[in-house]
Amino acid sequence: MWAAASGMTAALDAGDRARLGRSGILELPTDDALALFNAASRDSRPELVPVLLDTAALRGQAADGTLPPMLRGLVRAPARRATAAAPATAESFTETVARQSAEDREQTVLDLVSAQVAAVLGHTAGTRVEPGRALQDLGFDSLTSVELRNRLTNATGLRLPSTLVFDHPSAAAITRHVLTLLPSTEPEPDTAVLDQLDRLEDALLALADDGAATKVDLRLRALLARWSDARADDTDEDAESDDLASATDDELFGYLDNELETS
Repeated sequence: MWAAASGMTAALDAGDRARLGRSGILELPTDDALALFNAASRDSRPELVPVLLDTAALRGQAADGTLPPMLRGLVRAPARRATAAAPATAESFTETVARQSAEDREQTVLDLVSAQVAAVLGHTAGTRVEPGRALQDLGFDSLTSVELRNRLTNATGLRLPSTLVFDHPSAAAITRHVLTLLPSTEPEPDTAVLDQLDRLEDALLALADDGAATKVDLRLRALLARWSDARADDTDEDAESDDLASATDDELFGYLDNELETS
């Protein structure tokens, strides 16, 4: 690709050129491009391709497993290191969202999707992307859609289809889809309660106001009393159920007689 705009490249905007740069294809200075064109036109071999490649970008794609097959012979990437390194990012992402609440998890995924959308469009880091706006309206085409899919696959470790953007045409829609693919991380009820008690304990120990501490003490004692009463009621009901389950016919009739007399 020549740096000077031509009939074939006149329609390319800054985002298109940035995408080509990320793919490893750099712009040829016009003088160099003309020299290479003249050299190629004098050569009878039809397979010559005068192109300036960013080998560092190609090695990165090879390590990520996203390098196009046509270019795989141009760079060498240590397969073992690439295989070992690729899951690390995805693992850290899944570990991060696994520790979060449902609300925080959704925001984390949306931030990731929005950041990748902005990067594909060539925007600077931190550029805000409207979650509900159609990606096609932002300038996405088939090539940028595949690039976004590849980026999200590398970031999350999830198997995402090449039709991701067409099936889920906005950042918000992609976020919802990714959330359905993540392992369920809803904590067990007892775990959630214990986690909240841990946070409550930290807050109580940090409380320095004696007046507030007295009020908190009274509330805690009242709460503990209610908890004890509720547990006692549950225990009595369980014991009564066990007694009825193991009672003889005579004992059951006696129980019913007592209930009728008291009512």
